[in-house]
This record gives sequence, C-alpha cells and structure tokens, in this order.
Amino acid sequence: METEKNRFFAFININLGDGHENFDFNLIYEHLKNLAGEILTIQARGDYKEALRMINTYAVDSPSIKSLRDKLESLPVDIKPVFQIEKVLSAKQ
Repeated sequence: METEKNRFFAFININLGDGHENFDFNLIYEHLKNLAGEILTIQARGDYKEALRMINTYAVDSPSIKSLRDKLESLPVDIKPVFQIEKVLSAKQ
C-alpha cells in the first residue's frame, strides 16, 4: 500500500545518476485526476486549513525536485506572469 506522502508521486521515477526522469504513463492520468479533484475541492470550499495541510504533507524540496526546477528555469515562456505576492516578498528581502 502506498504511503500518504507518495500516493500522488508513485508514477515518477527520477534517476539522479544520469539526471533522467521516467514517468509511468499508465498511472499518471488517474493520479493527476485525483490530485486535481482534491485541489479543486479545496479551492471551491475556500478551505485554508486543508490547503495548508496539503502543502505541509506533499511539499517536497528534495535534490530530485530541485533538479526538475532547475531544468524549468531555462524553459522559454511567451508570457511570464508577475504576481503581487512576489513583489511584496522580494521587497522584504
């Protein structure tokens, strides 16, 4: 049985040795559908406590996640959104 922490990420296999990620596409759809359902329900209810619980439960800052984020930094985007909270947070630093 999957642990609570891993239930949404069971379809990802990251090999830091060669830096490649593998996805089990037979599992990804069902997991993402469930995750989207939970997130949309939290948003619809405006359930701040549940949103924080989900962040605290699933937020991961592991070397493999950092590797994925680093790859996304060079991803070209046509429109880069600027959120007000980013301005506020960067001004405080």
